[in-house]
Amino acid sequence: MAPPLPPPLATSTPLLHGEFGSYPARGPRFALTLTPQALHIQRLRPKPEARPRGGLVLLAEVSGCCTLRSRSLSDSAAYFCIYTYPRGRRGGRRRATRTFGADGAATYEENRAEAQRWATVLTCLLRGLPLPGNGDESEAPRLMRAAD
Repeated sequence: MAPPLPPPLATSTPLLHGEFGSYPARGPRFALTLTPQALHIQRLRPKPEARPRGGLVLLAEVSGCCTLRSRSLSDSAAYFCIYTYPRGRRGGRRRATRTFGADGAATYEENRAEAQRWATVLTCLLRGLPLPGNGDESEAPRLMRAAD
């Protein structure tokens, strides 16, 4: 008897789900869903795509992520950026970045906390670490630096 097949990506348990703006601002809005296998990206506005392009980013193609702040102090959005190396037409890989704006809250600190939560969970998945239980930033993975 064959072993059971793993669940398809579309039915994986979502770890995070949220609505984000794009970078630069005034671009489309996206619904992001993070599962243990992939990041699902769906464009919401100006209108949803009938056939989404680049709507599924496998975590195997993701090399890292970070959070960013706008240069403008009046911008209350925090930004969440992922770095991927998707396979091209000829089989080669080229770095691609996708930047999303966490802008659902009124203050930068709240938006930064949301962007950091996404970065923490994604980093834990990429490194094979246990996920933080209550969203505490002290549990966030830290980069190890070589001693000088």
